[in-house]
Amino acid sequence: MSENNVKYQTKSNPLFEDLLWSRPENKQHAGKLLIIGGNKFSFNSPAEAYNEAERAGAGAIRVILPDSLRTTISKIFPAADFAQSNPSGGFSNAALAEIIEQMDWANCTLLSGDFGHNSETAVLIEKIVSTKSMLILSGDSIDSFLLNPGSIINRSNILLTLNFQKLQKISTHLKIERPLTSMMPTQLLIESVREINSKFPAFIELVHENRIYIGCNGMVSVTQITKDANLENKVAAHSSVWWMQNPTKPFEALTSSLIDFAV
Repeated sequence: MSENNVKYQTKSNPLFEDLLWSRPENKQHAGKLLIIGGNKFSFNSPAEAYNEAERAGAGAIRVILPDSLRTTISKIFPAADFAQSNPSGGFSNAALAEIIEQMDWANCTLLSGDFGHNSETAVLIEKIVSTKSMLILSGDSIDSFLLNPGSIINRSNILLTLNFQKLQKISTHLKIERPLTSMMPTQLLIESVREINSKFPAFIELVHENRIYIGCNGMVSVTQITKDANLENKVAAHSSVWWMQNPTKPFEALTSSLIDFAV
């Protein structure tokens, strides 16, 4: 693998400094982000994603939660909109029309997690993935695809923000030279991320130990971070904002979005 295809970033040495200095100054030009997630037992992931997207500089943010949460949080989380839920408290298939309408408004949609493991909600997520919108999957929005990842890994205009265990499960179902193993050295992990991204159009954002790996258009960036077991959702929110603000420069944007987490 050519070293020209692998780039390393730290806080003191950002790879794409020009992007850091050219952020939108006007909220009207800073992009519209839609965040979807939650079930009747939890809305932590979409709420955290909302806060992080604001911090990352999104122009406008909407959040859709299942209406099983309406009476619980409508007063404490006024930014939330609600779509129809099923008896289990997750999103119902009937929520699709409302979600698609909001996705048409947005420049980018983030499925932030806390969906719960409900079969009807999983079908809804598959329908969302089948759209052509700019899409980021994080948390348990990826879980139903782990054993059959074709619809997400073969999709363009999508970013998968995930941990090592999830990417490892996905890699075992792909015809790649080096499926991920727990003992593989960093250089081989980089090669695996690049191989996956060279063969499949989906972008990869792997949060693993004290690094974040971006695989995008045959390139890999590695950003050193402080180890944080619960960083994926925050990272996905920042990446969503940067990518929608720089849609023609996904590798540069996704890599630059990690500067706030870099050491």
